[in-house]
Amino acid sequence: MTELTPKVINVICGELCATRDCSSTEINLLHKDFDGKTANVSFGYERFVKAPEEIPERILDLLQIASYVFCADRMASRGSRDSVANLGWARTFNLKIPVRDLSFWDDESVKKILNDALSFMTGDRRYDFTFIKAQEQILTDAIVQLSLFSEAESDLVNAKDADVMLFSGGLDSLAGAIERLNENPNRKLCLISHKSNNSSTSIQNKLTKNLGQIYADRIIKYGFECRNRDMKTKEETQRTRMFLFSAIAFAICNRLNKNELFIYENGVTSINVPIQVDTINARASRTTHPKTIGLLERFYRLLNPKFEIVTPYRANTKAEIVEKFRTYRAQNFISSSVSCSSTRSKPQGTPHCGTCSQCIDRKFAMYAVGLDEEDDKYETDFILDENNNELRNRLLNMLLFANKIKNSTPFELWGHSPTDFFDIVSYWQGDNPDEKMAEISMLLDRFADSIWTASKLMLSKNYSHEKVINPNSFIRILASQEYFGLSESCITIARTRDSVFISYAHEDEVYITELKPFLRVLERDYNIAYWYDRKTKSGEIWDEAIRKHMSRAKIALLLVSQDFIASDFIHNKELPELTKAAKEDGALLLWLPISHCTWELTSIADFQSAVNTNPSHPLSEMTKAEKDLLYKKLVLEIKKAFA
Repeated sequence: MTELTPKVINVICGELCATRDCSSTEINLLHKDFDGKTANVSFGYERFVKAPEEIPERILDLLQIASYVFCADRMASRGSRDSVANLGWARTFNLKIPVRDLSFWDDESVKKILNDALSFMTGDRRYDFTFIKAQEQILTDAIVQLSLFSEAESDLVNAKDADVMLFSGGLDSLAGAIERLNENPNRKLCLISHKSNNSSTSIQNKLTKNLGQIYADRIIKYGFECRNRDMKTKEETQRTRMFLFSAIAFAICNRLNKNELFIYENGVTSINVPIQVDTINARASRTTHPKTIGLLERFYRLLNPKFEIVTPYRANTKAEIVEKFRTYRAQNFISSSVSCSSTRSKPQGTPHCGTCSQCIDRKFAMYAVGLDEEDDKYETDFILDENNNELRNRLLNMLLFANKIKNSTPFELWGHSPTDFFDIVSYWQGDNPDEKMAEISMLLDRFADSIWTASKLMLSKNYSHEKVINPNSFIRILASQEYFGLSESCITIARTRDSVFISYAHEDEVYITELKPFLRVLERDYNIAYWYDRKTKSGEIWDEAIRKHMSRAKIALLLVSQDFIASDFIHNKELPELTKAAKEDGALLLWLPISHCTWELTSIADFQSAVNTNPSHPLSEMTKAEKDLLYKKLVLEIKKAFA
C-alpha cells in the first residue's frame, strides 16, 4: 500500500516555537536555545565578513529562511520508496518564520516567487509562508545574529576579484573549477560547499587542497553546515538543498559586489531526460533544471536586479565534461571526485555505490572518452556483477532511451509529458524557440552517441568467450545484442515483447519450411516478425542470440516431437525461459504436436495445444491439405494475439 503524506505540514521556526518536538504534521525548528527550549537544528556558516552583524538584515533573513526550509524538508517524509505518484510524493508546507525585514518578506509577490521556485525544484505542492516581525530584543541581540555563523572565519573576509561557484566535489563542478581557473588566470575562485556529512566534507577538503597545490592562493574555499541536531531525518532526497546552496552563494556575491553565480552541471542531467521511472515527479532531481535556475534567478533579482545565475555546461554532455580533464591535463583529479548520490546507504571502502543514476552516468561518460582507467572503484561493477532487476532495467532503459533519441523528435521523447518539454524550452537560454529546440536536440543526440561509444568499449574491454558471464550483468546484455557495427539509426535494443520465437528440434526443420510462407504474410503485411535459430546472423553468439529473441517473444511457438523433448538444450535453456514468460510475463505459449511423443511428462502439459490440435493426430500423420488448414488457423491466432 502506498504511504500518503499529510495534507499540510506546519513548520514553526525560531522564537515562534512553543516546543522543540516534531510530528508528521508539525515540525518545530530552533537553531539556538530559546526560552528554556534547547536547539534541535544547527546552522554553521563560516564568517565571510569580520562581524556578521554588518550583513544587511534582508540577507540575514535569507540565510535563516533557506536554512529552515532545508531542515523542514529533511524532517517531512515523502512516503515509501514506491510512492512515485504525485499523490504519495508531494507535500504541502505552511512555514511560520520570524524575520527582521518584514516589509520585504511579507510582500505577496515575494512569497509567490519563492513558492514557485521551491515547489518546482522539489516536486511538492506548495510552500506557504507566514512571516512575522522578529521580537525587538532578537533584532538587536548580536548572539542571535552570530548563531547563524560558526567560529570559522573564511578567507573571503579579505577576498577581492573572486568569482563565485557552487562546488559539490563531483565531476561536473570539479571540471568547471579547473576550466575556470585555466581560462581566467588572473582571477580567484570561491568554491562554495555544503558540509552535508563527514564523507562529503572530507572529499571537498581533499579536492580544494589538491587544487590549491596547483593554483595556490587563487582558490578560496567556503564551507557551510546546516543540519538537524538530535533528530533522525525522515527524508533523504534533499531537494531544497539548491535553495540553501544558492542562498549562501547569493549572500557571498552580495558581500563581494558580484552579480554572477556560476553553477556547473551537464545539460542532460539538468533537463531530466525521461530515461526511467525515477524521473517521475520529484524523484528526478530538478536541482539545476533550466526552470529551477530561472525561477531562482527571478527570486534573487528581487534582492539584486542585476543578479544572474550562469550555467556554462548547460549544452554539454557528461562525456564532454569529462574530456575537459584531458584538455587541461588534470586526469589525476578524476579519482578524487565523487558523484555518488547514496546517502544513508553509503558504500563501505569505496566512494561510489555503482548503482545510482549518478554512478551509472559517470561510468558511461568515463568509458565514452576512454578515461575509465583513471576512475575510482565502485562497490558494484554493473558491467560484470550480477545486477538486481531494478539495476538491470535501469541499464536497459539507458540503452533504450539512447536508441529512442536517434529515432524520435524532442516532442516524441517527452510525449508523455509535453508540459515538461515546454518548461525546458521556455527557460533554456536564448530568444528563438526553434534555435533552443535545435540546441536541446543536438545535446541529446551527442548524449546518445556517448552511450553507444561507451557500450562498445565496455564490451570490447570486458567480454571474453573464456570468461564466466553473470546472467544479469550489463556485459551479458551487451553481448546478446546485434547492434555493434550497425549505424546507430538501425539500433534496436531492449524492446518489449513484439515477435514470434520458434523452438524446435533440428530434425523437424521441414515443418518450419512448410510454415514459413504463412508466417511471411504476417511479417510482410502486419509487421509481426518471427525468429528461429537459422536466422542467427554471421558473427552473432548463437546462444546469446537465442536468449535475446526469447526475451522479445510475445508468442513462443513450440514444434513438439520426441526429438524436441529429448533435446537437452531445449529442456535446460529454452523451455524454462519460455514457460516462465508465459506464466509471469504476458507471453503466449502455443505448441504443435509434430509426432507422437511423451509431451504429457513435460511442462508443456500445462498449456493447451495451438488451435486445439489433437496430439493423437500429429502433423506427421496429416495430409498437406490438413496441415495447410492448420497453419492458416495458427497464423490467424497469432495475428489475433498481436491485435
